[in-house]
Amino acid sequence: MTRFTRFALALTAALSIILSWLFTPSDLPKGSSAGSLSSPSPSSSPWRAHLVRAADGDSFTAQRADTGQTVELRLYGVDAPENGQPYGQASRRSLLAMTEGKILTVSPVENDRYGRVVAVVFAAGDETSVNERQLEQGMAWYYGRFCRAPFCKDWKTKEQRARAEHAGLWRDKRPEAPYEWRREHRLPR
Repeated sequence: MTRFTRFALALTAALSIILSWLFTPSDLPKGSSAGSLSSPSPSSSPWRAHLVRAADGDSFTAQRADTGQTVELRLYGVDAPENGQPYGQASRRSLLAMTEGKILTVSPVENDRYGRVVAVVFAAGDETSVNERQLEQGMAWYYGRFCRAPFCKDWKTKEQRARAEHAGLWRDKRPEAPYEWRREHRLPR
């Protein structure tokens, strides 16, 4: 798959998500309304960046190659263990291994209520997104509540396969989902 094809697929996915939210409000994630979702930034086409710092397995800071702007990012459609949870540091290290020192292609989907750009991210040399790799390696949960793109069904299957293979956090008999852990500890998403 060429860079242009990968770019076109990511752009198409991002646009389909945005259009589905604009034209079918009943399909919004639970607890959301059309007014509660921030609009994508005007430059919602994919852009290149490099990693500055990884906060955890699904959130990091990157610097845009075109503007030099530092941007807080969250991986779309996945939810990684928090740093205080079992596998939290392993998930963060997994994210670092895929992104550190590499050129990243960031395909924004939306801005979340914390001001982060929620995106599908590709690392140079890998045709599979970082989001999907975290699922394959058992380093994140599929976040079905917020993953509405057509490819999300495939991501759910990736998580199910990782569970069946006892990959990563699925080695635990009963791993606690990050959203449950945050609720217990009263932490934001």
